Amino acid sequence: MSSTEQVRLSSKWTNLNLYAYFFCLLALLIILVWISKDLEFHIIIVFFGLVLLIIIGLIAYQFMYICNAYIVGEKLILKKQFRAAKSYSIHKIGSIHSVYISSDKYTTVQMKNEDKSLEKYIILSNESLFSKTIDPEEMLILLRDTAMYEKE
Repeated sequence: MSSTEQVRLSSKWTNLNLYAYFFCLLALLIILVWISKDLEFHIIIVFFGLVLLIIIGLIAYQFMYICNAYIVGEKLILKKQFRAAKSYSIHKIGSIHSVYISSDKYTTVQMKNEDKSLEKYIILSNESLFSKTIDPEEMLILLRDTAMYEKE
């Protein structure tokens, strides 16, 4: 891989998905408040409130950890939503796990910082028709194994 070649690991739709989830949740909250203002108290309202809190927690979790991921040369560049982009060398890739939800694949990767602490990133990739991305889990495992082999 040349030093100027850039390979995108995350989906082009990562930011759009994240903000669409947020605005759908906001619309749902407004609709639920508007509908429930005239209802009497019932145990189902408590149940739906708990479900809504879980959904809010999941979206907040995604805002904290989802990133845009690129490979440029021998560096992995990860950019979270409200933080500056960080550049890591390939040999600092830690554990990698993936979860499929519908056509979305959430790949969790832990990176080792300079101070030996671990930082978590989630790379979102789609398997839809309009999103042609490389499988981030396979690419990161390949890069990590290659870096380990070269190190020995």
